[in-house]
Amino acid sequence: ALLNMAHCYLYLGKLSECESNLDQALERCHLFNLVAARAHAFETYGNLYRERGEIDRANEYYQRATRAYDDAGVNLARTELLEEQALLSLLIGDVGAARSQIDRLIEARPADKNELGFFTATLARARIMIAQEEYQGASEQLSKARRYFHDHTLYY
Repeated sequence: ALLNMAHCYLYLGKLSECESNLDQALERCHLFNLVAARAHAFETYGNLYRERGEIDRANEYYQRATRAYDDAGVNLARTELLEEQALLSLLIGDVGAARSQIDRLIEARPADKNELGFFTATLARARIMIAQEEYQGASEQLSKARRYFHDHTLYY
């Protein structure tokens, strides 16, 4: 519940509340040896620091998340971590790295039958393509994502 609340606070831009919930969630993850949940908490810390503009800390926590997911035996294509890292690369202006990261994720997602994840990554790819001034390709990606989200009554 604490990790879910942290996500809600992050979405609302209440970063102090997000961090407080993350701190408590991480304590419990350590206490009960919840390795995959700990990885998710590290990923969320990365998102928090990215939102604050603390790029080095965001990257540090994304690396911690990568190691923790690996320790838990979780396939990164089934998480949001690679997408979040691509958005961090985009934020710091490394558009080539962002594109490479998101393309690898999109290639991996259909094999895992992660349809929603595929289309959220497609949406991220469109943002990256806009930064690369690939407007026609971005428009095609946005159309695909829009159709999926509309057909499934999802609002992104």
